[in-house]
Amino acid sequence: MIIYGVNPVAEALRSPQELDWVAVAKGKDRPALSKIRRSAEQRAIPIREVDDIDRESMARENQGVCASCASSLAKPLPKKLDASRYVLLDGLQDPHNFGAAIRVCECLGFRNIIYHTGDSCGLTPAAIKSSSGAIFHVRLFFSNLNRAVQRLQEDEIAICAMENTADAVDLREAAIPEKYCLVLGSEGRGVRHNILRNANHVWRLPLAGKINSLNVSCALTAALWELNGRPSAQPS
Repeated sequence: MIIYGVNPVAEALRSPQELDWVAVAKGKDRPALSKIRRSAEQRAIPIREVDDIDRESMARENQGVCASCASSLAKPLPKKLDASRYVLLDGLQDPHNFGAAIRVCECLGFRNIIYHTGDSCGLTPAAIKSSSGAIFHVRLFFSNLNRAVQRLQEDEIAICAMENTADAVDLREAAIPEKYCLVLGSEGRGVRHNILRNANHVWRLPLAGKINSLNVSCALTAALWELNGRPSAQPS
């Protein structure tokens, strides 16, 4: 997969991620690009100076650099679940929202993320760019949604859906399970009904304005911040 942008390429070089090559726009000598060149040289990754970086990266928002990942950035959800906290993204279709959600998770210490393979945008170069390279510091898993929920619950990991329903509990007042998976839904539909029916808990964010919904990455930020404020919260 091709990744592009200063932060994604720089974070890939800081991580164990294997890269086939790094391409830099010929004649560009910004400090950030010089640092990327040095990092690639230290890891013995081939550096290519190219005339048309837009064509090489297949994107105009490349900031003069792109790279090729040698291995997949997302893996199937394993049979053995070894973390106490997960985030499940249910059907996000906008790659910018998807990438922003990954960035929020990494920044707030939730490093095990699952996404639904059915109607999600999936991990695209645009999503990686929007994650600002956070994708290289989390574990990203893909799975059929129902299978993921079943596997989580079999391992006694509570399914906790964020949805503004009539019976949802204010997150500030909720009892937080020792092991849980926080589920956030897509931009328009929210968390799908069969997940809400099977959820162990349904939580909501207290909103004080006239608009009763938040962008998914904004809602995720507020929810994870609140969860991190609990005494038992540990990075996972």
